[in-house]
Amino acid sequence: MSDDEPLIPNVSDRSIHIGKTNSGRWSFVIVGAVLMIHMFSYILNMYVLNEYAYLAITKEQYPNGMDEDTGNGTGCALNTSTNAFKQQLRVQEIQSRWSIYCTLASNIPSIFVSINIVSYSDVYGRKIFFLPPLLGTMIKSLLCSIGIYYELTMNWFIPFFIVEGFGGLWIASLAMTLCFISDLTKGGKQRSFAIGVMETSFEVGSLLSSLLSGYLIKYTKGFLIPVLLSEIVTILGILVVLLLLPETLPLSMRRPATPITHNMKKMTDFYTSQVSSMANKWLFVLAISIFILTDFSLGSVNVSMLYELGSPFCWSNVKVGNFGTIETLVGCVACILMIKLFHHCTTDQVIALVGSITSALSLIWQGFANTSFMLYLVPVIGLGRTLAMPMMRGTMSKLTPPDLQGSLFGSIAAVEAIVNMTGSVTANAIYSATVEVYKGTVFFVNAGYNVIAIILCFALESLKLRHELESPNDGRIPYDTRMMIVSPNSHT
Repeated sequence: MSDDEPLIPNVSDRSIHIGKTNSGRWSFVIVGAVLMIHMFSYILNMYVLNEYAYLAITKEQYPNGMDEDTGNGTGCALNTSTNAFKQQLRVQEIQSRWSIYCTLASNIPSIFVSINIVSYSDVYGRKIFFLPPLLGTMIKSLLCSIGIYYELTMNWFIPFFIVEGFGGLWIASLAMTLCFISDLTKGGKQRSFAIGVMETSFEVGSLLSSLLSGYLIKYTKGFLIPVLLSEIVTILGILVVLLLLPETLPLSMRRPATPITHNMKKMTDFYTSQVSSMANKWLFVLAISIFILTDFSLGSVNVSMLYELGSPFCWSNVKVGNFGTIETLVGCVACILMIKLFHHCTTDQVIALVGSITSALSLIWQGFANTSFMLYLVPVIGLGRTLAMPMMRGTMSKLTPPDLQGSLFGSIAAVEAIVNMTGSVTANAIYSATVEVYKGTVFFVNAGYNVIAIILCFALESLKLRHELESPNDGRIPYDTRMMIVSPNSHT
């Protein structure tokens, strides 16, 4: 059995038909642009607010200024024996806790919202559900610009994150994009590669924002204009959705509406025996576990910024942005090239294994880094650090019938929201607790998640190969007969 062969017979014809009727290539470009725009706005907002918070908290705690400053605009003391260094650690601890509150404020509502937004796209179509996450980010950017203009204390910003959470965050945008892609592709390597490309467009938005954030802060001499730019870009994304994005789910392929409680229950069906055979249940469980562990290992983004701003690096805003750009650029190029290259000779599961190994190595290296040169080697060592996530999305999508793709990606979005929240909170809590002992501890913990993911990748590949040998019908993994029925009326 090849990875190109659909696990559900006769399903891929629908995807091919939809792709043709909607000018598939143009649709790919538009949906990729929408995702990139949203990520650009979200990450720009995140970078600017983190750096604004660092200075704002410093002013709140030490209105007369720290005892000593490097002159690079970060309030960073290189001499660890000075009082200024202790003050710097105090600011980092406070900001780390503030980041925890903001993460909880945005992610808790987004869990429930993203589940239903993405799942109900199986009922009402894809296009309309691209709007809520964009609107949430737009409103949050507007509120943050008001907060910066009036120099509100950082606690006032926490409700702004709640507003964005009720839109579903970037997680809902990404999940909707993957639903859109599943309508245009057939299961297997084609879909896995398409998912990889979309996640790369997601990273390109991050790259552009990280590149520009430091320069925008530096040359506009403040934080207000960068946040306003974030808002304007989000409005552009809304216009692209309304005017250019096509609908990819025809009426004949939509499932009937169900109550919210039933809809949320459907999210767990992929990981139980209710909609899949026992074999597929464990494939889903292993795939989502690898996804969760990989996402957990990436939960130290905010901590990395604090790590870079503090000693012994004492990077400026521009340098932090430049490093983020390099890290994202290397990751984007490597992700696409590695997926394309490895698909010629191996499976999605092996590609995920390679990604987990490189991620673990890069995090261990980052934990030991004590010079700028060592930090710049982190993205080189971790070339495939994000590979496991698109590969696991592709694996699960391949196991899912067409009329449940929205429900699948809704369940993944809910998991991603929970992991994004708990991973960030955990990373910030570990950093806050260990910053005075050993600042790199959090990276060693995150590397541990990857080590577990590596073990599960071996288990997933082994289980997949075993069922290919044992299963009838040319090695297809057996499906529960309920999953073979693709009529819209069969899933109520």
